[in-house]
Amino acid sequence: MHFFSTFFLGLWLLLAPVLMAQNKAPTRVITTSPTMTELVFQLGFASHLIAVSDFSNYPEPAKYLPRVGSFFLPNLEKILSFAPDLVLIDASSTPAQMVHQLNHLKINYKSFSIHSVDDLFEKSQELSKNIFYQESSVFLNREKKDFWKIKTQYQKPFTFLVTAWFSPLTLVGHSSFLSDLISHFGGKNLLRQEIRNPYPQVSIEWFIKNPPEFLFVLTDNDSQLTQAQKFVTQWWKNRRVKVIPLHSDYFGRATFTALRELPKILGELP
Repeated sequence: MHFFSTFFLGLWLLLAPVLMAQNKAPTRVITTSPTMTELVFQLGFASHLIAVSDFSNYPEPAKYLPRVGSFFLPNLEKILSFAPDLVLIDASSTPAQMVHQLNHLKINYKSFSIHSVDDLFEKSQELSKNIFYQESSVFLNREKKDFWKIKTQYQKPFTFLVTAWFSPLTLVGHSSFLSDLISHFGGKNLLRQEIRNPYPQVSIEWFIKNPPEFLFVLTDNDSQLTQAQKFVTQWWKNRRVKVIPLHSDYFGRATFTALRELPKILGELP
């Protein structure tokens, strides 16, 4: 193991000056989070990807790219073995030690953090223009125009909560992309505004005392939805709480997929 680590480190130090040429779009890109993977695909730069993080399963072609570990614990040796000219990392999930190692080895990386719809457009523009040197993006211009047009059609106010997990009971907070997105369509998150944790844990007692009009359930299986329906029946049987599933493949990442899918779901509600 030590031999391979030394070999890959030596290979990187040899190739780094060549790989990091100035003002040239990277051609060997690694993403260390599913969000960054999906964004690169959506922005039209998938051909630049050589490896991605675990759970990068959307869109479909992303499933067949090599893996470099989870977004909470990327595998540095695997990253080095691909000799990347750019590593895209998610600032909200990448361990500080990993960032330190990237700096120490002089590996070219860019860090992104998306907590709102505005962040999504801003960081996507930065990726297109400053990383891949595409001055104008037809995709971005269309998405922005469509989003602002559609959101004006869904401004009926409603209260909501979003469950991320039930055990422990964890909600989606104000500082998250998903909460901000729902707010754009008239929603008011019942969590206190001063709670800055994007995924705060709450007590069952608080949850019972704060019934929303819409309970969005971030899920990838029917069991979580069934559990949510059971809780609503048990705790809020005299309240009109609508349970709405949000598939994690669409809403678990801060990407344009969520922007397109949420209006469809809201449009189907009574």
